Amino acid sequence: MFRFVWGVILFMHVVCKDWSGLMAVRFFLGMAKGVVTPAFMLISTGWYARQDQPLRMGFWFSFNGIAQIVGGLLSYGLGHIHVFGNLLVENFGYGTLETTLLGMPAGALEFVLMMIITFVCMKFANTRSYCMTIALILALVGSAMVYAAPYHNKGTLLAGYYLIYAFPTGYILLLSMASANIAGHTKKVTVNSLLLIGYCVGNIIAPQFFKSDQKPRYGLGVGSCMVSFAVLIVMVIALRIYLGWQNNKRRSGGMDDLVTVGNLEFFDLTDQVNPRFVYVY
Repeated sequence: MFRFVWGVILFMHVVCKDWSGLMAVRFFLGMAKGVVTPAFMLISTGWYARQDQPLRMGFWFSFNGIAQIVGGLLSYGLGHIHVFGNLLVENFGYGTLETTLLGMPAGALEFVLMMIITFVCMKFANTRSYCMTIALILALVGSAMVYAAPYHNKGTLLAGYYLIYAFPTGYILLLSMASANIAGHTKKVTVNSLLLIGYCVGNIIAPQFFKSDQKPRYGLGVGSCMVSFAVLIVMVIALRIYLGWQNNKRRSGGMDDLVTVGNLEFFDLTDQVNPRFVYVY
């Protein structure tokens, strides 16, 4: 239902005549979109085993990349009417229509990388944090290339820009780890909501770092991306160590009387209360 509403509101961009109308449509678009990802997460975790969840989540999320490819073609075809150019690529010195086409490889990279890495996570247990780290390193390298490469070297700048699109793969693995490692329906729904609230807050704050007086390099904006990716890499490594320690602690002892209870999985216990719960990472 909300997917349909989201699509209808998306088409309303066509009738916008001024900034206030566009902002109104974007506001309601965000309201409709805000339901989609939490719903997909609940469906994926409710119907698929934990080992299968990264690929399932990656599959539906990877179509953002497909949409970028198809949207690029449509925008190019209708470019003389309405085009949303990418801020960074356009400031590399390309025209608006060129920018639209040059955004398509980023969508292709997002789709291919996400499908490959989530497939690896499905086939090999406890590789999510490793794969997430790889994706974040690629994004960090890409942002560093955009930040430091000579501005006349468009090839390097574009390559760096494309590498940044490895980040969505890390993001979807983060969602899959959160969904797989949080037990208890109420706790799972709450944590998923908090994650998406953080995502929305980030979308509000991040554009403020890309200041118009810093064109074309946008040093503060790109630099903040670099710092964010670096911090995330450290946090992912720390999370893997912590979850591994928790699993070892549970295996070595500390089990209470609940261990002897049958059908414990149907008690809807949280991961911290359930002594049989094993974290994946």
